[in-house]
Amino acid sequence: MTQMSATITREAKRRRRRRFLALAFAAALLPVPAADARLGDLDPSFGSGGIATPNVAATLEAVTNGPGGPVAAGTGANEAVVVQLTNAGTPDATFGASGVARFPNGAEVLRLHAIALDSQGRVLAAGDGRSSTLPAGQTTPIVQRLAASGGPGSTFPVPGPVGESHAVVPLGDAMLVAGWRAGAAQHDVFFVARLDANGNLDLSFGTRGVAEADFGVGARASAMAVDDAGRIVLAGTAGSQHALARFDANGSPDDTFDGDGEVTFGAGELHAVNVDGVGRITAAGVSNRSAFVVRRLSNGGRDPGFGDGGATTGAQDGSGLGGLALDGGRAVVGGRSGGTSQLLLGSLNGAGAPEPALGGSPPGWRSFGGAGEAFGVALGPGGTVYTAGGPQPSISRHLPNAAPTAALAAPATAVTGEPVTFDAVASTDPEGEQLRYAFDLDGNGSFEFDGGQNPLALRSFASAGAHLVGVRITDPRGASAAATRSVTVTAGRVPRPVLGKQGVAKPLSGIVRYRLPGKRRFKRLTKLTAIPNGTEIDARKGRLLLTVLHDASGRLDGARFYAGRFIFRQGKGKTPITTLRLTGGSFKNCTVNGQAASILAVASSVKGGTGTRSKRRVRKLWGDGRGRFRTRGRYGAATVRGTKWLTLDRCDGTKVRVVRGKVGVQDLVRPNRRPKLVRAGEKTFVASG
Repeated sequence: MTQMSATITREAKRRRRRRFLALAFAAALLPVPAADARLGDLDPSFGSGGIATPNVAATLEAVTNGPGGPVAAGTGANEAVVVQLTNAGTPDATFGASGVARFPNGAEVLRLHAIALDSQGRVLAAGDGRSSTLPAGQTTPIVQRLAASGGPGSTFPVPGPVGESHAVVPLGDAMLVAGWRAGAAQHDVFFVARLDANGNLDLSFGTRGVAEADFGVGARASAMAVDDAGRIVLAGTAGSQHALARFDANGSPDDTFDGDGEVTFGAGELHAVNVDGVGRITAAGVSNRSAFVVRRLSNGGRDPGFGDGGATTGAQDGSGLGGLALDGGRAVVGGRSGGTSQLLLGSLNGAGAPEPALGGSPPGWRSFGGAGEAFGVALGPGGTVYTAGGPQPSISRHLPNAAPTAALAAPATAVTGEPVTFDAVASTDPEGEQLRYAFDLDGNGSFEFDGGQNPLALRSFASAGAHLVGVRITDPRGASAAATRSVTVTAGRVPRPVLGKQGVAKPLSGIVRYRLPGKRRFKRLTKLTAIPNGTEIDARKGRLLLTVLHDASGRLDGARFYAGRFIFRQGKGKTPITTLRLTGGSFKNCTVNGQAASILAVASSVKGGTGTRSKRRVRKLWGDGRGRFRTRGRYGAATVRGTKWLTLDRCDGTKVRVVRGKVGVQDLVRPNRRPKLVRAGEKTFVASG
């Protein structure tokens, strides 16, 4: 090597090291949550332990995320209120009087049910109020627009018959307001009105500024959402059924939605609604005294890919949902737990299944004391979630997904050519979700090797010196963490694997013995040793690392094996499979009038005794690693697609159990059957006959 090329190589190594140090420094600057923090936990930095209790005598029915903290609206016995808090959950002194804008009962505003912020950051609060055109005791739908300071603003009534507004959506400085009002046929109907920036009806919308959905029975809308095409969706109840209506952006009924713009289904009420980027409508409420979430397709039909036939229902314990927010493909809902005024928070994935990451019992549904029933839900900063409720006024903030913690184990020293394992299995995720692993094996910071869900990587080093290797772990929500290890490599000569012919074995613990092909005696494995095809290894009292070439590129496959005895053989081809055939044990005392057992039955269903083979264990082998390995029992073989698995030969068949990753199990007794895929936490059984 010339002096110039050596200088360039040293400089490249220094650059790689600086990049790793920069990454480590940047990671150290990130905020670190409490060790036990997880998705949905109350945020201890907000209010008192995650719950703020504003000094108002009102039930808070709606909440939104303001520029400096949450903004909520509600109604009490003597007044309606709008509350604005800081990011710390304390009253915002710049808003109203000590963070509260009050509307005494004598004012135009009687009740407030919904809240939003317009393009200028002003509060829009929808509800119902007095009108000089209506008899005493009757109300009209209204929208109250406050000054940015929370001071007195403008009240915009929706002209017409008695009713209430329960939703408001800003359109720049204009707005949509929706709810219910008395219809011409002497029953209540859904309505949506479009108001201009001055609060006047936009006469180009619907019929003189108002559109209605008449279900033929009394109907009340509780929520509204607008999709990317400007179509307006209302959700509520009609008679005793869930009800949805959709209008075009101009207020005309949308006939592409179930033919007439209206859908009713099931018994219950809908209290919240949202629309995703492809027009699917998610709504939440109550059905048969249970929390209820439903998703309909853009045409109004049920979404078969969500929950059970388009809906997810909680336990029948009096729970119900009042708030809903969509966080990407995830639905976050809030409501009442078990018929009590206790906050219920739920998290559903894109398929409508409760997410165990939230915790709770059952997983995916969590109850919180100290806060009232959640009537409103909104996404807060950084993926947090706000809820607002009552009857005792409360606003809660819940933590977002917590980032995982990366850990990487590796030997401190190695010899050139020696297979080195890098193991990230000790990495953890606060929510206990499955992690993905990407490795940077050449030290350039690119994480070029995608390990999938396998926490193990292997490589050998051709040159002496200090080598840096890293791992980046990522949880299903995209949060990640990284860790690095340095390995000092010295020059030396060690046995190398040969593709299709030879592997190398390294003892890790205990006593491991091996017998070369054609030899009668076993030797103790004490160092890295060449293992040609046909070698028998006894790891019943120890553990070893077995490494082979994955292909001609020099990429390594490797796994730890223990608690068993086997014969090693790597097949032929560009990417051969390495087969480990279990040996040892005796099947002489197995047969008891051998009778066929069910193929691939769960092990516990195969009974021993007269007329069957006994369940007596004969031999087994544990594997933990990555690569194209196959453990072959007497009746079944497990081809690895994952990390940790057990192959167990019994008298009555071969059992395979998977702890991490997945394996394909082949029935060797009935070879024409397709292999069965077995995933983490599952097991299968191949019967002997």
